[in-house]
Order: sequence, then C-alpha cells, then structure tokens
Amino acid sequence: MTFTITNHQSELIEDLLERFNFEKVQIAMTALDWKWANVMENSSLSVPTIERMKRSCRNILYRSINDKSVGTGGFEARYYPPGVDDIEEETFALSFVLTQTFSCGD
Repeated sequence: MTFTITNHQSELIEDLLERFNFEKVQIAMTALDWKWANVMENSSLSVPTIERMKRSCRNILYRSINDKSVGTGGFEARYYPPGVDDIEEETFALSFVLTQTFSCGD
C-alpha cells in the first residue's frame, strides 16, 4: 500500500518515538520472556532490541494514518485525524498492551 505522509505527520511520529519509554517495554518483555521472530536469523526468537521496536512502531504509526488503528508484537498505534472526538489537531498514540478486554454485545 502506498500513501503520502506529510512532514508534519512525520515530525509528530518521530517526536512520539523519542518520548515513548521503549526501555520499560524491553524490561517487561524480558521479564515475560516475550519474544519476536527474527526472520533474518532463521526465525530465531529473541526479545527485540529497542531499535527494532522503534522501526516496527514507526511502521505501524505510518500505517495508522490509513487504518486508524494498527497493532503488532504487543504495540498498538492509533491515528486521530483533526475534528474527530473533539480533537483539534491530528494526534498519534502508541501503546504497549499486555492485556485487553472488550465487552461483547448480544
């Protein structure tokens, strides 16, 4: 999928990635033995490096512009365009989710 990202969006994403506490996530992943497959090394499993987490998060943040919410490897990226939910300026959010529950309507 090809899409255009504005300079402003790229700046917002880079700022978010600088402020996100990847070190804390890496500590949690190590404690939980949460590993990602490394396709470059015969699909071996390991706790990802901070740089690998940042690359993955940058990718899902970019993808969230079109898909609004994208998740992988425990991370969830959300994009809120301006004018939605009383948000005046476009906003990105990044979370690391250990558990999540939703109600199920009958």
